[in-house]
Amino acid sequence: MFLFVVVMVQMGHNIHDRLRDYWTRTEEFFTPFYPTTVTPDCFLHILHYLHFADNDKEIDKNVEN
Repeated sequence: MFLFVVVMVQMGHNIHDRLRDYWTRTEEFFTPFYPTTVTPDCFLHILHYLHFADNDKEIDKNVEN
């Protein structure tokens, strides 16, 4: 998890158009930090499932106030 957070912070310094561009091997975008820290599949998997909401306290948006 620490490496995930480190990669997210570093992404704020190197701005790319797509997430996959951080792990690309093309010369113009290549940064060796990302592929040596975490694989893109692992990063995207964590990003997909990580959230900080309490699902038990979620407001039902279908009910009118």
